[in-house]
Amino acid sequence: MPPELANPQSGFVDPKLLARMSAVGIGALTGAYLDKDNRIEGAVLGMLGGALLTRATPTNLKNLYQRFSAKAPETDMGRLGDVHEETVMSSAVMINSLQRQIEDLVPNVERRNAITHWVEGDRTISLSEPELKAAKLAQGFFSDMKDVGLASDVLKSARDNYVTHLWEFGKQTPGFIQSLIEKKHGPGMSPKSQFAKERTINTIAEGKDVYGLTPLTEDISTIMGIYGNSMARSIANKELIDSLKTAKMPDGLPFVLPTGEAPRTYVGLGHPQMTGLRVHPDLEQSMKFYFGSRDPNVAMRALEGINTATKRMNVSFSLFHAKALTDAFVAGTNKFWQAPGKIYDFVTAKDQYLNELNKIGLTQNIQRAIKGGLTFTLEKRDPAVEDVGGSFYRGMHDLQGFLDQTVPGLGKPVKKLEDFNHAVDTFTWARLHTGMKLNIFNEKFSSLMENNAKMHARDPAWPLMSETDAAKIAASFTNDLFGGINWRRVAEGVKNRWGRQLALGLASPNARRGLQFLLFAPDWTLSTTRAMLKAAGKGTGLRGLVEAKTLADLHRQYLVKSAIYYMAVGTALNQAFTGHNIWDNKDPTRIDMGGGRTMQWSKHTMEPVHWFLQPGQQALNKLGYFPKQAAEQAMGVEYLTAHGKMPVMKESRLGHVAHSLAPIGFSANTPEAFLGGMLGVPIYGMTPAERQAAALKARLKKIQEGK
Repeated sequence: MPPELANPQSGFVDPKLLARMSAVGIGALTGAYLDKDNRIEGAVLGMLGGALLTRATPTNLKNLYQRFSAKAPETDMGRLGDVHEETVMSSAVMINSLQRQIEDLVPNVERRNAITHWVEGDRTISLSEPELKAAKLAQGFFSDMKDVGLASDVLKSARDNYVTHLWEFGKQTPGFIQSLIEKKHGPGMSPKSQFAKERTINTIAEGKDVYGLTPLTEDISTIMGIYGNSMARSIANKELIDSLKTAKMPDGLPFVLPTGEAPRTYVGLGHPQMTGLRVHPDLEQSMKFYFGSRDPNVAMRALEGINTATKRMNVSFSLFHAKALTDAFVAGTNKFWQAPGKIYDFVTAKDQYLNELNKIGLTQNIQRAIKGGLTFTLEKRDPAVEDVGGSFYRGMHDLQGFLDQTVPGLGKPVKKLEDFNHAVDTFTWARLHTGMKLNIFNEKFSSLMENNAKMHARDPAWPLMSETDAAKIAASFTNDLFGGINWRRVAEGVKNRWGRQLALGLASPNARRGLQFLLFAPDWTLSTTRAMLKAAGKGTGLRGLVEAKTLADLHRQYLVKSAIYYMAVGTALNQAFTGHNIWDNKDPTRIDMGGGRTMQWSKHTMEPVHWFLQPGQQALNKLGYFPKQAAEQAMGVEYLTAHGKMPVMKESRLGHVAHSLAPIGFSANTPEAFLGGMLGVPIYGMTPAERQAAALKARLKKIQEGK
């Protein structure tokens, strides 16, 4: 036994451990000393620096460099994922346009229910000419899906006069139908559709009249959407799984091998569709993106619904998102003077690309956008930006069903709230967001093709850009500009081996679910950050600011135009309010309104700036509802700050929770601030007169309460 361990009570200290602890402590003190304005932030950074220095041996640094600098292998995994994504999204667009045709022909849902029974063979139902046309469209759709399903081996057999049946079997709440509508992958990545099972009930009418079953829906349009998207996902899943089984790595090793034949380095995924198979270790995270996702249980689904509801309460009852999207569009387009007219076309759905998407379907422009990786929202579907996702609607449906089962009709107020949110989502995401993204994508695609052709004409050594590459660059830029990140493509695009593994892990559906709890808006945060960082890539210098030819050129153009837009509007407002320029303000990221009031004119534009100037405070501001509320309650403070002492909580703990749920405008101190918040331009602070009035009101309240 070593002498130092002979007496366990001798107080022995490991010198290496002591040195590491000292380095961390010295780092914390140094950081706090150097950053006098933000001592907490400085101390944390100093601790991290001290901890890293203790590991900075030559061998460790060499190993770390080799690990971080190793390139990721070039495989077909990204391409196969792109094909899967294109199949699912293209099918969704085609089905959506067919649903819109039927709903335009037959706006009344009861008559669309009648069409369902007519298609199933009930000729006692009389249909008008538009209804008959819609019925024929539905028949053609089910016939086409039968042929595709049989050809792909997803279906083994099919019947005539087919219409999908969706029954409510006790455990299925109304939220079940919403989950079917919104599911982005097939059930468990299964290559078999849940609707491929042999049917024992011939018609919906028979199920109702003979067996006493309750259909989840009888609307032919809704049924087509659920059935068609499920079949498309199952076909895409089957094609992906079949391709994975034959694909090979650059060194010739297969992507996937039977467990008995696989080298020890191959890993299992523990997924039903991968039973008896193991995958190449370099593809583990890529595969987990598809085969590692799990549907949340009831408790987690309820928490997700609450979490999303809090976000909607804060921002969706105002024009916050609309204002942010408008700022991005004005700075992103080459024709900013056309923005007002364009926005009108988006809101009224008269825009060219929105018309192509909703009325025609898979046009060349829409297909090119999908192939490039652009994300967008279809009407009555989940928003492309996950921060305001569909868990809210599933929760609303479940709550409505529970209340109606408890007391019939009690769920009607919930239905009204749900309808209101659908209207807001249609305006914000299916029209403004999608219209802006499709317009900017097509504008940048055309610019890239034209500018690269001009460059090639001037210098034949400059390679001509393919339409595929131009579409990918235009889609990446547009997704970063407006949010709605294509998480898988972003992760697969990382060239570093370690970085790609980390990115795929963070971008997986399960990890993103966790990020939605940790951060208030992870999708929006990443997109605004990337919009700045991507400008540091390989560009073409000053000429690229005029003729963009690369992704970096596009982002640099956006940053320059954003700065011009912000400074022009900001200076005009600042001059009107105070008579001096915005750069003379104590905080140039806000408009000085005078008398102690400031306005956040463009939160979207200033987000990257805030990350650069005040990373600690920005990180606290970006915390999700649950971690932020937990920290505030634990410390008894009104809000979290990285600057100075945090103010004591003003209200009761329950009152603090209620206050944090209020929409942006409703938490304002003055009518002016309320209006600013509702218009998406929050106003902070009060004039001296307003502060005196607020203080008087607070004193009167205390007197009334007898304090």
